[in-house]
Amino acid sequence: MKYVFFDIECCNGHDICEFGYVVTDEKLNILEKQNFTVDPQAEFNLPPRNKENPFKLSYPKSVYRDSPDFTYFYERIAGLLCSEDHIAVGYSIINDVTFLRIACKRYSLAPFTFPFFDVQRMMGKYLGIKQQISLTRAAEHMGIDTTGVVFHNSGCDAEITMLVVKALAEQKGKSVSGIFEMYPSCEGRSKNGYGYFCASGKSKDESGGSKKGKCLAEFAVPKEIRRAVKYITPATVGVPQVLKDKKVCIGDQFEIRQTERTIKLIRAIKDHGGEYTSDAKQCDIFIRVDIRDEKGKMLPSPRLRAVNKRRAKRRRSVRKYDLVNFLRLMSMTRADLDNIPLPSMDVLFPEYADSKSEPRRADREKSKSEKVFDYLLTIPRGKVVTYGQIAEYLGNKKMARAVGNILHRNPDGDKYPCYKVVNQKGRLSESYAFGGITAQKARLEGDGITVVDDTVDLAVYQYKM
Repeated sequence: MKYVFFDIECCNGHDICEFGYVVTDEKLNILEKQNFTVDPQAEFNLPPRNKENPFKLSYPKSVYRDSPDFTYFYERIAGLLCSEDHIAVGYSIINDVTFLRIACKRYSLAPFTFPFFDVQRMMGKYLGIKQQISLTRAAEHMGIDTTGVVFHNSGCDAEITMLVVKALAEQKGKSVSGIFEMYPSCEGRSKNGYGYFCASGKSKDESGGSKKGKCLAEFAVPKEIRRAVKYITPATVGVPQVLKDKKVCIGDQFEIRQTERTIKLIRAIKDHGGEYTSDAKQCDIFIRVDIRDEKGKMLPSPRLRAVNKRRAKRRRSVRKYDLVNFLRLMSMTRADLDNIPLPSMDVLFPEYADSKSEPRRADREKSKSEKVFDYLLTIPRGKVVTYGQIAEYLGNKKMARAVGNILHRNPDGDKYPCYKVVNQKGRLSESYAFGGITAQKARLEGDGITVVDDTVDLAVYQYKM
């Protein structure tokens, strides 16, 4: 068994720009350590935690911009996290699981499924506190020397997380697996990109038992939802207060899969005098929305189970509605809900309103994708180039696969002639984005290029700038 301690940094709170990891054996001897910088293909907008203590990434923006995008590292990350003999370990790992899901969805990649352990959650159990403790404080508490450590460098954060686990295991006189077994509620699983923790709420230290719960009980509340609950203010006049003094909760799967619509719902609830909560044990009204996976199977809803238990035990009456009937309480329809404007960044993050964001895209250096599409415009009629040629033009010969992924997201096949790109042997692409290999062949032959056995003779037709 190997442990993969990993950490992710983002350029704007959700788009990955750094992935660092440390692979260890069962005794936490380091076997491999690396930190990938990733081109997020998004603007950098890192607001400070406060004006005196700004959040900073460990590298200049230019380093991230000159790196491959997420698709280049996808298979490597999958091998690290999803191997059967690997267990992923992180600090506030549910956030990292979310970042990975967002990246996979953005690039149309299969989401990751893997078991994990959250060290931040474990530290809270160990210290007996409910508040989240930062990695810096956890390291200080465990007596770890952080001199020269660059926090918010993914590789460094991954190693510090490993040292925290090592220090706690030594303090408890346990092996690594033994320390993890002491805190079963800190175990979880990322399934199809969504992370959830185990149901067992007590560790061996607390209960003396060893029974573990099923990993179905607790989904993380998205940061945007927490912010919306805290900062969205209700309308002051003209809206009937039909939900006055009522706490409303909706199913977990809807909240994490339709976050934007949930934020709009929170605004409507507040406008009508109500309060939104993600705690099913505290709500007066529960909105049931059945969410199914790609195979039509109903996805679990721990909140619905909690509400049903309360109703069975007759603890504090809870009224259940489907979404349509709940909207009727507020004299609204689904269309009305969808027409509610989303709050601005300044509303959800008021403390960051004065912070400076990255200059407009037109004022900064072009991204890798923009450079690739610009390059396509330089290829003359009757000529082709290879993926490797474009990668070399970008300054990194190893980016050929990343170039292919960029071309597959070509927004306009007529404007940007990606059909002129072939592999290093001159072979056409089965996955040509605008009709497959047959369509690519037809377009090349339309340019006067001879195609034999789905291959172009590079000695004749290759364009060399």
